[in-house]
Amino acid sequence: LAELLAGEASEQDVLQVTPFAGVDLIPGSGRKNGYVDLVAQGPLEEYLGRWKLRYDVVVVDGPPILPAADSRIIASMVDAVVMTVRALRSNRDELQAAYQELEKIGAHFAGIILNGVRRESGGNYYGAEYEYGGGQRRPKLPAPRQDG
Repeated sequence: LAELLAGEASEQDVLQVTPFAGVDLIPGSGRKNGYVDLVAQGPLEEYLGRWKLRYDVVVVDGPPILPAADSRIIASMVDAVVMTVRALRSNRDELQAAYQELEKIGAHFAGIILNGVRRESGGNYYGAEYEYGGGQRRPKLPAPRQDG
């Protein structure tokens, strides 16, 4: 992505077609120097607009909100932000601070992905039950909430 934003490569050069229909990928870059400037002053917003016309959904995977200025810049350019947090590792105060940073820039916070959750034997996480392999068991999910 950095090479594209710096004008060192074309979109066709960096775009990778995946084996999944309609899913393409532009990998990140190991470039550290000047990356924030490329995100802030480069043509990223223009590319995002173009990709939104071409794809149903555009996902931008960015660095953590707090330590990285480029993530806040990107968050201000996208339609929604989803934070990924690790169970038993992410600090509540840091999550709150990250959320407040998103609020400051007017980013639309869409939710959290909680990963690293260990399933205790004998129980189901949020009532979901799955069987992999030859079984055809469908997930058991709680009944929808009735607000009203």
